[in-house]
Amino acid sequence: MEDVNNILESLKFMVLGMTVVFTFLTLLIVVVNVQAKLIAKFFS
Repeated sequence: MEDVNNILESLKFMVLGMTVVFTFLTLLIVVVNVQAKLIAKFFS
């Protein structure tokens, strides 16, 4: 039974880690797009 608990715990950590990475990458894409628009507005 402890094996099942370990597997469930590792699945929880995997989902948490993937969620953190996905959120960070989405935020990074938004920031880069905003930065590109600002640069195009002020330096073109």
